[in-house]
Formats: sequence, structure tokens, C-alpha cells
Amino acid sequence: MSSNNKVLFVIYQTGVKGNGGVQSVTKIIEGVSKDLEIHVFTQLKTPYNALWSKVGAKVALLQFPSSNPLFKIVFYLVNNLRTFFYCLYNNIRVVHCNDIIALVNTSIGARFAGSRVIYNVRAVKPPGETYSFLWKLGLPFVNHTIVLSDDMSKRLVDHHPSLINNISFEYSVVDFDLFKPIEDKRRLREKLGLPTDKILIGIVGRFEKVKQQAEFIKHTFKTLVKKYPGINLVLIGDFNPSTNLKALECETIVKENNLEESVLFFDFKQNIGEWYAAFDITVVASTEEGLARCMIESMSCGVPVVSFDVSSAREILEKHQCGFVANLNDFDTLSNHIESLILDEKLRLGFGERASKKSREIFDKERVVATYKKLYTSCDFG
Repeated sequence: MSSNNKVLFVIYQTGVKGNGGVQSVTKIIEGVSKDLEIHVFTQLKTPYNALWSKVGAKVALLQFPSSNPLFKIVFYLVNNLRTFFYCLYNNIRVVHCNDIIALVNTSIGARFAGSRVIYNVRAVKPPGETYSFLWKLGLPFVNHTIVLSDDMSKRLVDHHPSLINNISFEYSVVDFDLFKPIEDKRRLREKLGLPTDKILIGIVGRFEKVKQQAEFIKHTFKTLVKKYPGINLVLIGDFNPSTNLKALECETIVKENNLEESVLFFDFKQNIGEWYAAFDITVVASTEEGLARCMIESMSCGVPVVSFDVSSAREILEKHQCGFVANLNDFDTLSNHIESLILDEKLRLGFGERASKKSREIFDKERVVATYKKLYTSCDFG
């Protein structure tokens, strides 16, 4: 097989259940595997490994470095050396890295072997925040950077001006068989064990600092629920207060404010599409995103989104009139936007209908996969 048809994906897995980045790259692998020979390096064995193997990918495990600085250097050298020989022996055309850790562990070896390196960046920091030293180490070996929206591209170039001539964007893939509107919300909620007579506001994501679930409860929801007792907040994530301090903080705030009847906690769900479809409103309270999966999956289920001005939010929600955006950490405006949707069912349903329709245009798997396939086989970068 021609080297133009061989791609090595280097995928760093966090091991958490709701890993949107790994979900997305898996959809790309599934799509391009029909025409390209796929190889995968990763550091964990998870159910995703079986999915990659199922479509014919050759999957191998790397050992990524521990927190010990000396071990890190050793692992960087060993992994890059292994990548060099692997790419040389297998005549790999392109190495696609999904994370900065994946990049620094393989990009030097890949470049010395003559492969082109694509760095798929999935999140961008707010203005003023700095990137880790790993970025300075890895970026010089990148031939092309691909991000998840035009807005994200501009924000990332603001942080790293050297990327300006070798950056492009493509939206993520959504599986419309899993993420789709369900008209009978009452029956759906009965099935899921959710209240049938409440307006449900959902937040989906890991319990961590950047997602700001605790801040949303404290600064927005506890005030909204006093004004509108007929609302519930549904938080879906890796909810384990005994091991996760952010989950514990959320639980403590709920108890201190007597919100136990109004705030519902759940672990990640395999059938998450049904949960989105059961919501009336989805909220993105994060400080840092690329193209938030909870935003695009909610849209695909016909549910409007209210978000802070993280990367891609205005480009998707305001441009296509399927949600509202507030300035970063402006909880008052965020609350006002949610209140508008609580009060105006017609507005809420109109946003939802447009969201579902638009998502099927811009997050379509065939269109997105075609972009990546063209990039992998093109000689026009680097």
C-alpha cells in the first residue's frame, strides 16, 4: 500500500468515561479506515481500542511518562525513538496526534522518519492564560494544526502566532442515530426516572475546575430555582464525592442551600443522547472549551444551549440562532438567558428546531471525514 494511504494516530486517553476527544477521533478513524491503512499508538487499553481494531487498525501500546521529571525525559526519548523506527519500517505518511502529551512523545521521531505531523487541538485557553512548556517543545515539529472551529483557530493563533500559515478547522462528528430529538419527553423522562412536570436544565461533563458546575449552582441556579420552583438541574458526569473534590463541592453547596429536591446528580450514561433529549435547556458554564461536545450533542437532540463565551460558542449558537451566549463568567447574563428560555416556550422550541436542523448540516460524519481524508492524503501541508 502507498505511504500516502498510511496514517498513524497517536491517541492519549484519560481513561474517564466521557472523553469527547477520543470519541471524535474514533469516528474519524472509522470513517477513513475504508480507504486508508490505520495504525494507532495509545497508552491505555479501553473499549476504544477494540473499536479501532474492529475497523482494521493496528493498535500498539506506548508507556507515557510518569510525574517524575527524569522519567519523563527518558520516556520522551524512548517513545520518539520507537516512533522513528515504526514510521520508517511501516512507511507512514502522516502522524495524527490528538493531545499535547501524544505530540511530544512521538512528533520528533515521526519527523526524523520523514512523516508529516498533524496536531489536532481540541481546547483553547482563555486570553492571558499561558500554555505549558510542552507546547514549546512540541509545536516546532508540527506540519499542520487542525482545530474545531473558525473561532478556535483565531483564538489559538492569538496564543501561538507561528501557527497562522499552517492551521485549518473542521467541526466534530455527531452520530445522529444516537443524538436525535424525541418528541414524547414525558414518556422519555418516565423511562429515565426524571421528573415529568419540571423544566429540566442539564449540564453534562466531568466534575472539574474548568466545567464550573459548583459555580453555576452557587451563582445562578440557587437564585433561579427560588424564582421558578418548577425547574430542576440535572448534572451528569463522573459524580463521586468521595474521590472527586469538585463533585464534593457541588454536593456540599446543594446541601447547604437545601437544594436536594432541585439538583439531581448522575454518573455518565451510555445512552446520553436520550438524556440530552429529555432536557429543555443545556448549559455550558465552562471557562475553557474547543467545540464543546455537550453543546453540539444537545443541539443534535433539538435542545437549545446557553453558554459562556468559550471557543466556538458564538460561532455556533448565535450564528445559527439556536442558543444564547454570555461573556465569560458573567453569571447574571447567563441567568437572564436561561430565564428567557424558561418563560418563552415558543422561543425554546424554535431554537431547538433550528439546532437539530443545523447540526445535521455541519456535524455530518461523511462531510467531516472527507475533510480529514483529504488532509491525510494531501501534499499541500508542511
